[in-house]
Amino acid sequence: MPMDIEWALADGAFAIVQARPITALPEEPAAPEPELQSPTEWPLPKPKGQYMRGSIVDLMPDPLSPLFATLAIPAIARVGIKEVMRPLTRSEPALPEDYIVTINDYAYMGVAYTPRQWWWILTRMLLSFPRLLREGLPLWRDEIRPRYAETVARWQDRPLAPMSSAELWAAIQEMNDTAMLHLASLLVAYIPLTHMSHFFTKWFMYHDIRWNDEPNFVGGKIERQITKALQYPVSWSAPHIRGDGKKNWADVATSGMGEN
Repeated sequence: MPMDIEWALADGAFAIVQARPITALPEEPAAPEPELQSPTEWPLPKPKGQYMRGSIVDLMPDPLSPLFATLAIPAIARVGIKEVMRPLTRSEPALPEDYIVTINDYAYMGVAYTPRQWWWILTRMLLSFPRLLREGLPLWRDEIRPRYAETVARWQDRPLAPMSSAELWAAIQEMNDTAMLHLASLLVAYIPLTHMSHFFTKWFMYHDIRWNDEPNFVGGKIERQITKALQYPVSWSAPHIRGDGKKNWADVATSGMGEN
């Protein structure tokens, strides 16, 4: 029988406050329920705060469950990010405890930093970027992942029935903190490399492929560059193009196919 159970945790012990059977469950709907509408209001945790979806939030694209938001999200900032960044930046991270929040059940990263937090980001985290590239993956592979695997194996082999409520709560906290540390280390292991490759690809795309994204007009810079490129000699031959080093690309482009 479904039960409605209210419980409390006090001084490391769980206590059941009340429990009663649920006797008024709704009947199964005859037709599928309509799809949920997207929220139209997004109240901010801090009215003057600034929030964005990026960094570790990229790993949480869907709405979060209440349990994950209650246990995991605080552990990411309290344990995960700080324990990863501490050895890589050789400093104590100055990120706030509410570094990650939820808005309409979606994870967001707060970016309204204090001057002290900006100072740490600019002078410690950014300057440690080369070290993140060198040491982020080894830190995950050699230290954090084995620690996560050992914690999971230890609690899987331990019988839960004889454990007290305080021991169960300690196990939940240890597993949760270790899992969020593992999640944060994965972020640090791959984000620097992917972001740098994205940066260079984007730079190459806009500066070398799209010609600085400038419009092509008569007498303009791009027209001069194209005209210069068309003067290069065609040093190879094919059935449809016979350059033989005697024609340039302008000749080929303006000649009939039968003449090539």
